[in-house]
Amino acid sequence: MIHVVAVDRSTLDDLMAWQTIARALAGRAPRAGGVVLLHAPGEPVERMLEGRELELRGPDGFLRAMDAVSSEALEQAVRSDNRRIAALLTEEGVPAVGFVGGDRGLLGAGAPPTWLEAVIRTGSIPVVASVSPGPGGLCERGLDEAVSWFSGLPGAVPVLLAAAASGRPEGLSARDRGIADRLEDRGLNVTLSTIYGLAALGGRG
Repeated sequence: MIHVVAVDRSTLDDLMAWQTIARALAGRAPRAGGVVLLHAPGEPVERMLEGRELELRGPDGFLRAMDAVSSEALEQAVRSDNRRIAALLTEEGVPAVGFVGGDRGLLGAGAPPTWLEAVIRTGSIPVVASVSPGPGGLCERGLDEAVSWFSGLPGAVPVLLAAAASGRPEGLSARDRGIADRLEDRGLNVTLSTIYGLAALGGRG
């Protein structure tokens, strides 16, 4: 079993939330299976792009590079943010390994690469920024799209870390409800959790 966990944008820049996530992951029993953490680009990405006077957020709300220069800037910003998140988890004892979705075909057409399964089998937790190459350069992928693609892993269970404290459908924010609905439209049975319930997925140590 591999839990494919989507971290909502509202959680990304909350240090205490990441510490709670880290402790929950560290408390999981080995039999609970593997984990892949997916995250959108956070506020630090926006600040780095603003520092270079780049406005890459499109009408759909996603970041999208349109040329080589903006694509390079977006990749640098996203990779820096991803390393920040992986470091926060590592400091709490979680064997996190950071990736950007464009790394070695990690997020794109076809099935998830076999090397990713090998990383998970070692007990490491891939932390993946949901961006990958597009027609004009690097672009942000919706969490529903990223979760759907990673659900191609053997035994994958899609999980949405809800911003709502209840973690129940009626308590979801409009953004989270939209992500959950789109995943269900793709035929995926989504597990809703809060950061506090993460340790219980698959059993606690």
